[in-house]
Amino acid sequence: MATESKKTSDLPVETTIRSADRIVLLSDPSGVPSTATLSYSNFFANVAVTAKFGGNTTLNVATANTLSTYSLKVTRKSTPIASGDAETEGTIWFDNTYLYIATANNVIKRVALTSF
Repeated sequence: MATESKKTSDLPVETTIRSADRIVLLSDPSGVPSTATLSYSNFFANVAVTAKFGGNTTLNVATANTLSTYSLKVTRKSTPIASGDAETEGTIWFDNTYLYIATANNVIKRVALTSF
């Protein structure tokens, strides 16, 4: 059975992608090239991302999981009922008395705010 060859520009265009979809991959094009596929979810699981916003803010999630910025504005103003409230680790918020940080899922710690 003969297979039909097509240019990639002749293939149908998709407007959405799912994690199980496959991406065509050309490995080692300058050496011994081979063609394979990679799942969309695995492709993005292995991509290092550094994004720069404005000039003073950098987000690096692949290598250091760090946010470096000149200033950070936390806009969530609320008071938790208890230190075990359902919050995601890393969440930061405040009220008029404390700054709250979820140090683990459902574990909230606080520091008192004082005038200076």
